[in-house]
Amino acid sequence: MGFRIVGVILTALIAIVPLWYPRYSYFYRNSMSGIEYLREVEQERPIDKGRDKLEYFATLEEGERGFSELAHTIREHTHISKTPTKIELIHKNPKSGGGTLTISEEDVFKGERAIVAVEFENGDTEKIIDSPNFETKRVLNLVKLRHWVKTQADRRSHYWTTVLVLLWGFVSIYIIM
Repeated sequence: MGFRIVGVILTALIAIVPLWYPRYSYFYRNSMSGIEYLREVEQERPIDKGRDKLEYFATLEEGERGFSELAHTIREHTHISKTPTKIELIHKNPKSGGGTLTISEEDVFKGERAIVAVEFENGDTEKIIDSPNFETKRVLNLVKLRHWVKTQADRRSHYWTTVLVLLWGFVSIYIIM
């Protein structure tokens, strides 16, 4: 009787996990928190001494919410094998003279550049997402990184669904015998 109940519960989980996990999992929520942090927290620093050009940036560091999930996702979707210690969204605006950056159609100018980069423990930095051909807005909205997170959440969902199906199969065989 107990294995039949387990079989019913596993059957329900097999139906629920593929629908629930990609959107509501701990991994997905933390990843999205990290992405929102990168989009909202902004600092500025000069990029050319003697000129009034500024670089806007947001940094997510090791230990902050969403960092480990985003670092894992980046390693899965790029050629990077080392674990980063920082993830930065950098926006270089040739017309900048101060003020704040608002991400919308009107605020993306010709000549702008947006980059997502990672920094490693030894201080090396590597670009993982760049903004060629006027795709600055897409980079600033972290569209590619969001897609990678969704793909990674789907992979994890498939993994757990497979594990549940195998468990269900073993329980079903035990019930029959």
